[in-house]
Amino acid sequence: MLTVYCEKMNQTGLSASAFGLIGILIGAIIGLFTAYFTQRWQHKNALDLERNRNQIKLFTDFALSDLLKFIDEEIDYIQRLYAKEMGVEMEDVDYSGLHRHQLAKYKALISMFDDAKLEKQFDDLLEVRAEFLLQENKNVREKLSYDPTEIVENAAKAAGKIKIALFHHCSIK
Repeated sequence: MLTVYCEKMNQTGLSASAFGLIGILIGAIIGLFTAYFTQRWQHKNALDLERNRNQIKLFTDFALSDLLKFIDEEIDYIQRLYAKEMGVEMEDVDYSGLHRHQLAKYKALISMFDDAKLEKQFDDLLEVRAEFLLQENKNVREKLSYDPTEIVENAAKAAGKIKIALFHHCSIK
């Protein structure tokens, strides 16, 4: 097959140097197209990486640190309620949850992530306080009728799950 093509090329009347130039031109064109599409692909990937980096920076700088601080304050608050329930009450300690005065801000930050599961976990963490405040905590024998340690442990687990979900949202996917 190759000999047939070579014979046809010899019959065209082009000189050997012309065949060499045609080969060089075809090789250069293939090389240029390959380089162009490779550079285009790399540029597109670099833009995607930069977009992801900027999005993560926005979340970490403006949302993540505030949310993590609020979650830690909520866990501290639940811990204080637990201590109060166990009879260790201190003066000048916030038992009313003053950090919740900015709750709407934190709910708005959570909704930025557009994750219904994360919002549900956050709402569940916020409802732990109600378990302390609304429970019938004494039975007839003046003993606790529920285990407040279990409530604190569940709150800590919920906070951990929220933090993991937040870190997953702020990492490159």
